[in-house]
Amino acid sequence: MYKTVLVYLGFKECRLVVGVFVLFHTEGPRLNFLRAAAAVHVDDTRMIGD
Repeated sequence: MYKTVLVYLGFKECRLVVGVFVLFHTEGPRLNFLRAAAAVHVDDTRMIGD
């Protein structure tokens, strides 16, 4: 369920690290800069972002 919601919000799962999702800026001067990251393990999620 976490994956479905994160993907819906625009996050993409890292190919090499299962359960880690990243979100990048899509416009403006910070185009393609990391905006947020989420790590999911079983029923816990840790998120960071600007």
